[in-house]
Amino acid sequence: MRGVVSTSAFTGTRDARRPAPDLLLTQIADYVLDFPADSAEARTIARYCLMDTLGCGMLALEFPACTKLLGPTVPGATLPGGARVPGTRYELDPVAAAFNIGTMIRWLDFNDTWLAAEWGHPSDNLGAILSVADYVSRRHSSEGRRQLTMADVLTAMIKAHEIQGVLALNHSFNRVGLDHVLLVRVASTAVATQLLGGNRAQIVNALSNAWLDGGALRAYRHAPNTGSRKSWAAGDATSHPNPILGRCFRRHTKHYAELSATPDQFKPFVEAVSLMMKTQPNYSARDMADIHVPVAIVQGEHEEFIKREHAEYLARSIPGAELIILPGVSHFAPLQRPEQFNSVMRAFLGKVPSEGR
Repeated sequence: MRGVVSTSAFTGTRDARRPAPDLLLTQIADYVLDFPADSAEARTIARYCLMDTLGCGMLALEFPACTKLLGPTVPGATLPGGARVPGTRYELDPVAAAFNIGTMIRWLDFNDTWLAAEWGHPSDNLGAILSVADYVSRRHSSEGRRQLTMADVLTAMIKAHEIQGVLALNHSFNRVGLDHVLLVRVASTAVATQLLGGNRAQIVNALSNAWLDGGALRAYRHAPNTGSRKSWAAGDATSHPNPILGRCFRRHTKHYAELSATPDQFKPFVEAVSLMMKTQPNYSARDMADIHVPVAIVQGEHEEFIKREHAEYLARSIPGAELIILPGVSHFAPLQRPEQFNSVMRAFLGKVPSEGR
């Protein structure tokens, strides 16, 4: 989240080495991974909170102003076998489902409130928790793997409540005009990444993106600007555990529905591509040692999909390969900072012999 720039009085060069993550990011990641959340009292309260939150969501379905916002991002873009939206027939990708559930939860503004230096509603995190837990469990069931249980949901709830609540104790975002749903995004990011199987580095990177995306202004909560956004802002925040990835995935879903000859088969397509990425190509170190053309391994500093050690392994295994880490970007570097990406590509191509092009 934080960049470190050092300037030498003699050379004027910039230190581009990746700094260590901010302490807050590692503290949250370690808490999510290591804290057992096994207090009997905490789990009882979490169970009550879950029932109350679901009740508020069910009641919100009686209001057309709420239900008209529910469903897929674009008509027909459902995902059979995806995350289910309670009280409806919708099966959606987890991002869209999180928005649906989060909007239902917050619509009537009846359930929990946490008052501190910053106020908020920690139950808003259930939009991400329920959608991701259902999606992961259904996927695991189809693969013969262990499904998540409601005990896992309660654990994620406790941790999300604690993260949002503790951050709110001493930090008043509303004093500078920022909306408190920023803390929902941060807490949802941490627990959703863990539910998806993320390791410590991936949770830290996801949290970094959650903060980097900035906070919404809270102008829509006050007259004369108050509008319906007040009721769906939390759904928007909890549906963006990784804001960059969420936007990209929604765009892919929309384009597939518009352009594919099988518009309702996006889920099987994603599963097939995911399997391909996990298993192909299956090159050994010996195979890669036989590569004798110029190679650049280019990876974003905050890469979401490819582990850094895998990129480093490729660079070590391919003779003469160059490892290039792009600072401040993720898997979507060509979209995030196209000039930076293009500059690196042009520099690499400039070193390739003309007969090798």
